[in-house]
Parts: sequence; C-alpha cells; structure tokens
Amino acid sequence: MRVLSWNYRGLGKSSVVLQCQKIAQEYWPDVLFLMETKLTKDKGEEIWSRCGFFYGWELPRDGLSGGILLAWMPNQRLQIRYASKNLVHTDLLDNKGTPLSITFAYGHPVLAKREDVWNKLKDLKMLTHLNWLCIGDFNQVLSNDDKFSFNQGVLLGADSLHNVISELSLCELATSGQRFTWMNKREEGDFVMERLDRAFASVDWINTYPNYALKKLPIARSDHGPIILVFDFKLPYRRRPFRFEQMWLSHSSCKNLVREAWGVRTTGSRAYQFRTKLSNVRRAFYTWNKEVFGRLEHDIAHKQAQLQTMQNSIISIDDVRKDKVFREELETLLHREEMMWAQKARCNWIILGDRNTKYFQTVVKQRRAKNKILQLRTEDGSVIEDQKGIENLLVNHFQKSYDGSVSASFENILNEIQTLPIPLVSSQQSCALDCPVSYSEIESTIFQLGSHKAPGPDGIPAFFIRNIGIL
Repeated sequence: MRVLSWNYRGLGKSSVVLQCQKIAQEYWPDVLFLMETKLTKDKGEEIWSRCGFFYGWELPRDGLSGGILLAWMPNQRLQIRYASKNLVHTDLLDNKGTPLSITFAYGHPVLAKREDVWNKLKDLKMLTHLNWLCIGDFNQVLSNDDKFSFNQGVLLGADSLHNVISELSLCELATSGQRFTWMNKREEGDFVMERLDRAFASVDWINTYPNYALKKLPIARSDHGPIILVFDFKLPYRRRPFRFEQMWLSHSSCKNLVREAWGVRTTGSRAYQFRTKLSNVRRAFYTWNKEVFGRLEHDIAHKQAQLQTMQNSIISIDDVRKDKVFREELETLLHREEMMWAQKARCNWIILGDRNTKYFQTVVKQRRAKNKILQLRTEDGSVIEDQKGIENLLVNHFQKSYDGSVSASFENILNEIQTLPIPLVSSQQSCALDCPVSYSEIESTIFQLGSHKAPGPDGIPAFFIRNIGIL
C-alpha cells in the first residue's frame, strides 16, 4: 500500500493538474492527500479521476486559500470519521485487508492557531485503531536541523508539537530523499528551506509494517515537495551475515561448544590462529543453532500451548510440579527473546522485571528503516534508485579508492607527513610504545568496548570475549 501527501498550492491550471497526474501515475499511490488545492466546490472529482482514483472527498477553498482533496482506491474501503480544514481522520484497510487508521494533517499556517489543531489531534486518538498513522504538512519544524536560512531566528512552536507526539506515543518515521520539503523561493539572503511534511506512527503500526519506506520527492512546481510512504518496501534477499547472539549464552551447552571449537589445534602466526579459531566458532554455531538451540518463536508458541494444556488439566501434585517446570522453561525462552531483541536494538539496559520485547522490536525496525539506502547520487548528478545499480555504484567507488593506483611515491608521502603539525614522540613515550602489550592491557581494552556495539566482519561482539572466558 502507498500513500502520497502533497501541499500543491493550487490545482486550477491544467499544467498543474498534469504534473499531479504524472506523479500519481509514476508512484501509483492507493491513497492521495492534497492540500491547498484552492478548488471551488465540486471541482475535485475531475482531479482524482484524472489521477486514476475511483473514490474521493473534497473540502472547497475558504475564500482564495485552503482546500483539501482526499482520493483512494476501492480496496481500501476508506471511511472518513472526522473532517475539518486541518485534519481528516479515516479508517481503512491496507492491501492485505488489515484495518488501520490514518489521520491526514495540515497544520494551521498561523502559529497561534496551531495549538487548536494539536489538541484536536489528541482527541482523535479515541477513534483510532492500534495501527495509527499521521501524515501530511504539519507546518512546523521540530529542530534547527529542519531549517536552512541565512538569517538565524528563534524556533517557535516546536515544543508544542513535540509534546503532542510524545503524549500520543507516536514515533516519527525515518525518511530518505530530499532533506527539506518546503522552500519560500525567494532570492539571495531571504531564501529559506524547511522540513514541514512528515509522518508519525504508533508502535503497533511500525511493528505491523517494519519494511516501510518514506521518501521525500524534489520540490518543483509547488513550494512543497510530495512525500510518498510505501508500507511494504521489499529489498532483494541477501543472506544474513553471522552474528553471535547473546541469548545463546543462556543455553547450558554454549560455553562447552565454544571451548571445543576454540581448542582445535591450528598453526601459523598468532593473528592467523586467532582468526581461524573465530571461524571455527562461527561454523560450530551455525550448525548448533539449527540443530540444538532451535527456532525461538516456534519454541515459545509450543511451550505456551503445552502450558495451557497442562493448566487446564491439573488434578494431582505431580501436575502442579510439571506446571512449575513448564512455567520456568517458558520464562527462560521469554528471557532469551528479550535478550535477542535487546542485542539487535543495541540497548545497554534492560528494565528488570519488565518485558521490553515490543520496545526493542520497535527500535530495531526504526533503525532498519533509517539505514535503508533507497537512492544514491552519482558524480554526474543523476540519481540511481535501482538496488543493483546502488550496489554497483558503491562497489566501484571503493574499488576505485583502494585499487593501489596512487601516483605519489613513498618519499613524497613521507615528506608530506613531515610538513604536518604532528607532535614529536619523546624518548620516554617511544620506550613505552615499544614495550610488549601486557595481558592486563588487553583485558582492560576489551572491557572498555561497548557490549552490543556493531561487531566486525567476523560477527563477534565484545560481550562474547567477556563472557566466554577465552582471554
């Protein structure tokens, strides 16, 4: 499912309508939300029909400004639950039939009246599904990073919107594309760009659509650029690299498996032996995870079913004892699940006694959405969106950077370094650097590393070295 939101600043001219039609045909949204249409009554149907939509709703302009148009496809079964010139709240179905709520927002252009819009947005929470999305032009920057201007000014209204989003427990969706979504198109020192168009969603929405992609398109005819939200943006399948899971440490055979793999005799330099031992550990855990540890979600569901059956048929002391064993086993599995998501979220804390799995899942999915590379700009200024083209561009860039074809000689590089203001190493410092590295220094360095920081290519994070005891 796709949703396109655009503050178009007038749809009265045929050339403008043609541009809107072109965008709709290029991105094929299932729902289209247009603001500042400046259309008179009953003019909207022609617009949404030309853009390929079967159903629509419009709010005519007020004087010479304003106007809203909302269009959708039949599969969405969209119902408008509330409508004003600033908010349109709807219930609908996605392309898989999942119910959700979308609130289309157009923040009031006057700062003093914007608070009323936010208060109404809070009231609408009572009407929403758990899967709730808010998207549109909020007419409000949230930080100094959301604005480019040659004249520094005071940031007004940001705290108010921040407070509302926090009170509604909404998360801002990660974006790609243009940095800003609006420009005033003035000349020289009066030129300003801001990020006003954005989307917020509930935790349930993010967990339902973890593969979403929100893209900001270039600013062209209007002073705003459109934003397009794809609910399920599928990247080509890639085999997941090895990552040592912290939850494996909770299994009784984990440390013995590491010692066996680590104890395999190897020859070569110390660095080569260390690398080989890590490779042995990886291979051992690939097999062990499939054959012994099992699939965590499947095991939790199976254990919950066993526990339910047991608790429905307790008739003896032995049954009570078995129930206790099942509950302890389920608690162990749930703890492993929590550790798994905490590691993926790279959080250094866990609230004891509370299941934070849903929180960690949301953090992981938000990071994955933010880290997606949806487009890259080449040296000639063109934009590549094809995933294979993006991969080739990155590979070619680094091959070109490290192909060893530097024309400078070693002497030239050394002479260049000597011109840099690098402080000289004293004889005492040189002596300290030449001393053999002690065991305590290695141990101290290992324990200063972040437990869940991104591991290297070997997939072994710092907590592995600390907990296994192989130093």
